[in-house]
Amino acid sequence: FELCNFSSCGFSPLQTQSVTWLSHRRPTPMQALLSRIVVAPTEPEAASSPASSSVDISISSPSPASPAASLKNATNPVQIALSPDVKAEIALAVERLQFATLLGERKKAVSALQSLAQKFDASRSPGGRKSSGVEPTVEEQELGHAAVPAVLTALVSDPRDTELMEALLEFLQSIVSRAPSAALLLLEQPPESSVTAPWGMQTSLTLVQDPSPWIRGPAIALIRALQESQPSVFAKSVLECKEGLRRLLEVVEDRREHIRDAALAVLGQLTGRDKNAQQFLAFEEGFTRLFQIMEVEGLTETGASPASNVIADCLQIVNNMVRDNLMTQTLFLEMSYLESHVPRLLRLSGIDGGDEEEDPAALGRRKRVLKLGLQLVRFLVAELYEGAKESSLDEIALRDRARKSQELARIQSLVARQEALMGAVGELVCCHSDALTDLRLQALDLLRLVSEHNGGAQMILVNLYASPSGRNVLAELVNLDVGNESDESPVAAAASALLDALFEENEGARMAVLQHIQSPPPLPISASTDVTSGGYDALPPSAGRVLLDAFIVNIDFIFQCIDSADVDTLNTKLVVAWKAGHRLKNLLADSSYCKELALRVPAEYDDPQARAVAGGLFLSRCLRLLRSSEQKWSPAVQSIVFQTQLSLLLLLVRWCHGCPKAVREIVGSVTNLSVLVDSLSENLSSPSQRGASETTQLRGLIALLLGCCLEFLCEDEEDQALKIANAAGNTAVDEELGLQMTRDQLLQMISKRVGLERFTDALVQFQQSPAILACARGSKTQSSRALLAYRATYDVSDPNVGEGSSEDDEAHYLFMLYERAFTIFYREMAEQIQKRVIAIYTGVDGGSSRSSVDSGAPNAMGAYQDLIRMQDKQIHDLQRQVEELKQRGMSTFTAPSTDQTREQQLMEQLAAQRKEFEREKGVLEAKNKSLSDSVLEMETRVNGLTMAYEQLEREHQQCVSIEGGQSSHSSDVSEQLTALQAELDAEREDNRRLRSEAAASKGGATSQALREKSDAELANARLIKQLEELRVASERKDEQLAECNQMLEALTEGQTLAKTDNERLKAQLAEALSRCGEATESEVKSVIDGLKEDKTRLERRVEELEAAARVAYEKDQQVLQQRIQEVEQARRASPPASDELENEEPQEKWSR
Repeated sequence: FELCNFSSCGFSPLQTQSVTWLSHRRPTPMQALLSRIVVAPTEPEAASSPASSSVDISISSPSPASPAASLKNATNPVQIALSPDVKAEIALAVERLQFATLLGERKKAVSALQSLAQKFDASRSPGGRKSSGVEPTVEEQELGHAAVPAVLTALVSDPRDTELMEALLEFLQSIVSRAPSAALLLLEQPPESSVTAPWGMQTSLTLVQDPSPWIRGPAIALIRALQESQPSVFAKSVLECKEGLRRLLEVVEDRREHIRDAALAVLGQLTGRDKNAQQFLAFEEGFTRLFQIMEVEGLTETGASPASNVIADCLQIVNNMVRDNLMTQTLFLEMSYLESHVPRLLRLSGIDGGDEEEDPAALGRRKRVLKLGLQLVRFLVAELYEGAKESSLDEIALRDRARKSQELARIQSLVARQEALMGAVGELVCCHSDALTDLRLQALDLLRLVSEHNGGAQMILVNLYASPSGRNVLAELVNLDVGNESDESPVAAAASALLDALFEENEGARMAVLQHIQSPPPLPISASTDVTSGGYDALPPSAGRVLLDAFIVNIDFIFQCIDSADVDTLNTKLVVAWKAGHRLKNLLADSSYCKELALRVPAEYDDPQARAVAGGLFLSRCLRLLRSSEQKWSPAVQSIVFQTQLSLLLLLVRWCHGCPKAVREIVGSVTNLSVLVDSLSENLSSPSQRGASETTQLRGLIALLLGCCLEFLCEDEEDQALKIANAAGNTAVDEELGLQMTRDQLLQMISKRVGLERFTDALVQFQQSPAILACARGSKTQSSRALLAYRATYDVSDPNVGEGSSEDDEAHYLFMLYERAFTIFYREMAEQIQKRVIAIYTGVDGGSSRSSVDSGAPNAMGAYQDLIRMQDKQIHDLQRQVEELKQRGMSTFTAPSTDQTREQQLMEQLAAQRKEFEREKGVLEAKNKSLSDSVLEMETRVNGLTMAYEQLEREHQQCVSIEGGQSSHSSDVSEQLTALQAELDAEREDNRRLRSEAAASKGGATSQALREKSDAELANARLIKQLEELRVASERKDEQLAECNQMLEALTEGQTLAKTDNERLKAQLAEALSRCGEATESEVKSVIDGLKEDKTRLERRVEELEAAARVAYEKDQQVLQQRIQEVEQARRASPPASDELENEEPQEKWSR
């Protein structure tokens, strides 16, 4: 009853309870009774009494409040003032929980808090549901800040009843969800001074380990709510908590789905934000536990079960752990999961993506697992912080990225050697399901990363088979590349980009495609036993077989079914054939090995018994398709036939360029050579301008093909070696070589059956055609493989086609006919062919090598002089013929009038030839003059640059001399370094001398000197670095010596001061003795002895310090001398440095 009397002294009932609680630690039954009466008032007066009080209401707790919570309350003041009724209601509800002693009363108090929270939530949003993005109300914030400490204390102080603890945890979850600022009261660690104050994060993680699901479930739900409210503070708090991540990881193994799913969600969000959490989980058997959960949830040999999201959640955590983290990636690569579990994650349940009729939810779950699996492998083979700029990364991130770049080739090889993994990725590439298009794109991107700049991985990709379907992955990529709708499909575009990168970097990959046309690559070892059982098709078609089928089969269809097929069908076949021809040209380009392998393909390559014999090769089959036809087609069909013939000619030109064996296959067959000569010698006239332009282009390409045969009709290195080996008297070989056509014979055939003038005119007219001129102005990066819009920009309009013609009768080109690089190539080859013709006519050509003209020409004007000589020869022949005709006309008076007409024509022709000769002579003289001016200009520029270089050298030497005069060396180490520098200069002089001698030598001596030069540069760079380190070490030792000297001076001064003090004390002692005669002799003696002992001790300490400093200095000098000797030995053992290093070293020296 004394408690009730406090109200008469001006205290409110709540303050009365607070004072009582502070006065008595253990509440009495009377206090419990009073607390129940106050908190749950039944009279209106009890509820209105706090509101009528003029004193502010303060809420106290049975334990000291957290300073962090107090700081939050201080830094986040309530902007809108609460009504006194609401304050009183919150205070009463909280104090009811604080002072409740009985279990039932505590449950009622928690229920009252929950009802109050629901009341505030219902007042803010009708229906009691909080919409996302709505800020908490002032009442909810006040309730959270007031109730969270009390509830946390109750949760820790009396964990006796499961139902009560569940209610407390649920209330904390709801209040944290409604008022995120209240989460800080649980997450922030109390100060060290507050020993009894509980920490909400530690308490929650402790309750998570409770075996009861009624406690563990709400505890993990509370943790998830804390994470969603304050993600950054939550991550920091978990890491600061003792064994926090370990406890969360243990909860993941719970058999109850709602608990495990919540723990997975927490870990997924936590590992996605914090790098330390990633490393901790990885090195605490996180990978092992997560993959074990995947196996329990249905990860089998046939793939992941689509029944639940647990596998995807676990895989998401694994991805978070290895994303942009070099340590965790290294740990994962050292484990066996890349070989055992990841292929099963990427395995499709059936061929081509499994069942198409499954429900969308299960398909979405399966796709998520497949995407995460591909993303996991991609993190391993991609660089760290992919796409991030270096300026946005710190020093540690840049160092990790550099280390990953150094180890990337090893990681690529490791991943590529995983047969099951690569087979699963290949199966995703080969599947034809439209629902898995995004997965196919990711799989293609993964194959690109695995094989990028790695020859071994690229060869593995060439021989890769999909698992379990057994299809050839490269063949599927080629099929996508040459497909009809490849430009419209992102998957086909990605496949084409992958093939471009693969064949551009690796000639061996191109050779393998051509080598496996008739014999597919071997099946993988694990699948070799499944061939007989039906797991794999007997012999899946290879990439080369698919490519040749796409090319030659579609071209055969176009030539055979021109009259019966419609234009759309022919266009479809043309698109596939054109793209296949473009891919074949890229395979053969700039590779003599690939061209020779292609010559081993028989014409009937689909027949296993076919053999590659002369005249029956695939090259001859392509050439014989160029036979001209007298049939007339519509403009649309004619343009299709023209583009088909163009594709064949472009392939043949690229094939014969630089390949003497391919040229001999053409000229060695009368049929092949007749096709080209007849096509060029026919007088084909077209009534339309478009037809004339197409005829000009075809004739120009045929002339180029004949010119390539003329240029490269020679013996290659292999034939020359055989000729030398059989030169001992083997007449059979000589007879066989004698039967082969020579350049002279081929040129004579061209001159007789075609005419040299027509042959050269075809080359010139092709370069002047509108198509070539338009393509020459195009972009260098524009490919002739890409489909064009309707009617190309260089297309020639045909005025003869009426306006009323149908769309099928209109002619248009589907592709850009020529690339800009081909126009340059054509111009260079035309000039080279003209030089070869001149060389054959003048007798310069020996017919033994393709470069005899180039090597025999002394300068750029030699070819023009040969052309002038040839034209002079022709003019003299014409003059001789004219003279003979004149003599014949004078001797025979009965000659018909037609002879006079012919003579007049010959004279006119002679005059025209002379005019042409004078014109060309003037042009050549002008060119010669311009070339001479250019040479003079270049010589002037070279002389100016030489003078500027010499001036820079003189200035550099002056700077070196000035710097050398200013520098002074005060120590023995500096003198030794100067001597070493002088020896280095002497070695540079020797190196210059050796280099001048080596320049006169050829062959192996030059290459050896170059290797020694690079080794010398590296050795001298290391030597300079070591010298610099020695200089720095010497300066450091000098600083240490100076410090020791300072110490010695300080000790000496201390000794002097001690002596001074000793003398002063002696004087004081003598004075004291003189003043005080009562002092006994024993006392004086004891004082003197004490002073002597102090002096002796000080002198001994000074000697010890001097000895220690001397020993340290001597030891440092010995170490420095030893290092200098090692550097001298290394310098003597290294080869001489180059002249370039001599010029660069002083600049680096003085810049440092």
